[in-house]
Amino acid sequence: MVINKIKITFLVFMIILIIIISANNVYSDSENKYNSKKTYVLILNRTTLEDIYSMNNLLTLINEGSIGLMNTRGLYGYDGPESYITINASTRCYANYSTTEFFNININEKKMNEYITATGIKPRNYSIANLKINKILKLNKNNKYSPNIGALGDCLHKEGLKTAVFGNSDTADSFIRTNCLIAMDSKGLIDYGNVDNVLIEDKYFPYGVKTNYNKILNELKGINKKASLIVIEEGDLNRLNLYKELLSDEMFIKHKKKILQRADEFIGDLLNIIDKNNSRMIITSPNSGEKIEGGVDKLTPIIIWGDGIKSGIVTSKTTRRQGIVSNIDIAPSITNYIGINSDKFSGERIESLEYNDNLSFIKELLKRTEFISKIRYSTLSIFCILTIMISLITTSLVLIEYRLKSIFKNVIIFSLILILTTPITLLLMSLFKIDNIYAFIVAAVAFVTILTIMIYRINIKNRILFITGFTYLIIIVDIISGGNLIKFSTLGYDPIIGARYFGIGNELSGVLIGCMFIFWALILEKIKRRYFILIFLIYTIVLVIAPNYGANLGATLSLIGGTIYFVISIYKINLDFKTITLFLLITIAFIMGFTIIDFSFSFTTSHLGKLVTSTINNGIKTVYDVISRKLYMNIKLLGVTIWSKVLLVNLICLILLIRFKNRKLKTLFKEKNNFFIGLTSALVSSTIGFITNDSGVLLASIANIFILNSLLYVTIEYTEETNTNYIKS
Repeated sequence: MVINKIKITFLVFMIILIIIISANNVYSDSENKYNSKKTYVLILNRTTLEDIYSMNNLLTLINEGSIGLMNTRGLYGYDGPESYITINASTRCYANYSTTEFFNININEKKMNEYITATGIKPRNYSIANLKINKILKLNKNNKYSPNIGALGDCLHKEGLKTAVFGNSDTADSFIRTNCLIAMDSKGLIDYGNVDNVLIEDKYFPYGVKTNYNKILNELKGINKKASLIVIEEGDLNRLNLYKELLSDEMFIKHKKKILQRADEFIGDLLNIIDKNNSRMIITSPNSGEKIEGGVDKLTPIIIWGDGIKSGIVTSKTTRRQGIVSNIDIAPSITNYIGINSDKFSGERIESLEYNDNLSFIKELLKRTEFISKIRYSTLSIFCILTIMISLITTSLVLIEYRLKSIFKNVIIFSLILILTTPITLLLMSLFKIDNIYAFIVAAVAFVTILTIMIYRINIKNRILFITGFTYLIIIVDIISGGNLIKFSTLGYDPIIGARYFGIGNELSGVLIGCMFIFWALILEKIKRRYFILIFLIYTIVLVIAPNYGANLGATLSLIGGTIYFVISIYKINLDFKTITLFLLITIAFIMGFTIIDFSFSFTTSHLGKLVTSTINNGIKTVYDVISRKLYMNIKLLGVTIWSKVLLVNLICLILLIRFKNRKLKTLFKEKNNFFIGLTSALVSSTIGFITNDSGVLLASIANIFILNSLLYVTIEYTEETNTNYIKS
């Protein structure tokens, strides 16, 4: 009996022991699962691509890892603390230098008490705290993106993982510790690090101090196995930028070369304490790069090296551009590598693509991207001014029924054709890798002139048909083939601005709307197969909304609205409550269907998918914020952009034509009813686009260029046919 009791007791003891050991193993496995993987973020602020060529250790990292360009935009700009805090937050965020008061509270009781007084939180086992965390929260209270401040730090702390920060950019009279913004959690806390005592005096450096790399390296060894995220600020480059106004160009260059050499040596030393098999290093500049010869690079270099990184270039689903990522992609890249949830971030993880001679590729990409960005505004401004002038002159002549001599009439017609062919010219110009502004001007003028002359030689009745059809076809083919023309067109999107990186932007959506309905309306006069045309209209809508192609929800809504009007008009459908409800349900079902496809089958998430995901995670407030942001942007653009003037002039010209040439237009449209349907469908579509897009004024303006100029051209053409003498040779 006693023996049985002993056996039972022993058995129970063994079971408990096994459970404890198993639990410890599970805990250890969980701990190892995370803590075995580490990410080092080295900040070389104000670094440009050209700086890299003088840094041998960094060149070795690039050869072994991946390099790319990073958009540094924060909430408002590309500089200062907002670019740092955006890396950490769930989306674009704002901070200023007065909010970067981070101190080592573990060794400074006074700062510890200040933090407790401000937040009511007693930080246990934390080394660094932000005394102005509440100010950051207040600055972002009305942020239209509704960011989660310190999202990266929160994700790590939620899983019991630790963060660390070393270095600063302090000057003689100010604390600049923006690097801490990358690692802090929503309470402004960081586990380990040193931001107070990391400088040494050197009277030959800006502000008489420089970063003590040896101290950072020694302290890193102590926490290397404890922290999963380690952020290091080089600091001297930032101080040099702040000191720049006191230096001659020669001394600025001299100091920068010396600082870059020290930073490169530090990278070499850092590699000696990093285990490449379970670590990654991200080297980047959160702020715009400062060029030695003057000027800035708003796209800054980003290098990723280490575990799982290929030798090549970076990309992400945020940009879908080879070689370009966004600063909002860094945080999800870190959490994804460590293996924790990253759903709260608006960015996507950075991936590496194999590519030989990656640095040369990125250099060429930066050169071309910056050139397109540089000439974009001036090119489009010239186009807008020409459009306004030609529209006003031609409309005035039509209104006063001025008798023109043949040569003057031909000049007017030629000018209308030139305006209508300019958008497709600007798109096709991206076929040529031109990086000189004068060469671009000559090539663009020559291209549009030759194209206009070719179209002018076509039969007068088919010119608008050819222009709209050719433009429509090229845009559709480009969308299907990956948008290679759009990416490097002045009518495309600008990665430096960072509003859109892929799909079809609002400018070309306006071109598409203006061309599509007019083209198919004119085709309808020739083939009479309405179902055939309807198939192409639906196919175009599918392409524009598809996440892997156009990925533009606002333009899709515009096209759906215009197509519904087009169908109602050509089939002469009576509009009643039942019909309106049916079309509305079809529209909702169509968009919901593509939302499901986006989530279930698409390799990349579109803006629509992100909107739905954000709404699920954050509630209906997300939709409200998006609508508010779109309205705000449209109101803002109406006041500042030249496109608003183009739209206003076009609408005034249309109103004047309708008001004073009503009878003649009725006669024209009675004979050319399909053309009238095409114009009004485009007008309906552009109006919806104006409302549903955050830069809808661009879309509406460009669409109305095609509407007005096509109307003016056909009016002149019809006048010749009927011999009604208000523009006649």
